[in-house]
Amino acid sequence: GCGGLSLAVAAAGGLLHYARKQLRASVDHVHSIRPYSVKDYLVIDQTTQRNLELVRSMGGAASDTSLLKALDETATPMGGRELKQWLLHPLREADAIRERQAVVARLLDDVAHLEEIRDLLKEVKDLERLVSRLSQGSGNARDLVALAGSLGPFPQLRDRVTALEVDLAVKLAEQIQPQPEVVELVGRAIVDEPPVSLKEGGVIRDGYFDEVDTLRTATKDGKSWI
Repeated sequence: GCGGLSLAVAAAGGLLHYARKQLRASVDHVHSIRPYSVKDYLVIDQTTQRNLELVRSMGGAASDTSLLKALDETATPMGGRELKQWLLHPLREADAIRERQAVVARLLDDVAHLEEIRDLLKEVKDLERLVSRLSQGSGNARDLVALAGSLGPFPQLRDRVTALEVDLAVKLAEQIQPQPEVVELVGRAIVDEPPVSLKEGGVIRDGYFDEVDTLRTATKDGKSWI
């Protein structure tokens, strides 16, 4: 979607360069860019957002009567953030609106199917933030375990979303990419409940790496070995 937007592409490249060189941040997790066009959404200014109490009540958090509070039954942190964006950026195109409505109608017609999807989603942690921390090198072993646990339900989740047999749902299901090799590797290499800090040790599972097993045995049974 960036064809013909040479200045925008150059600006995005400059931003990535600044993040990498000046902020010394890793941008390896950025694989693509896409343009944001206001023509696809209804523009709602800050004053209108506040007066309509779309995502925040004028009475404050203590008495949250916002539309977001009333509607938010999302099962994941990502879903909560996405719903907020939907409320702040309503669609303008009728076809896109009808696509969403078709999925909602299908789920309302089959509540049992909806609950199956919700139960699977409840096992998914905040993948966006997990992947961000791990790609930046600031994550820990618990983030890896959480990542593997979140990826575990993906095959079932994709099957259940595909089974809705609605155009938009099928498109979304195609974007769900299970990563069984990641789940298997983390399960084989990392203990079930690793410590918070990598410096504490005890992260690698026994039997995964011979050299680690040898050194670990030496620290525990050094006196008897001598």
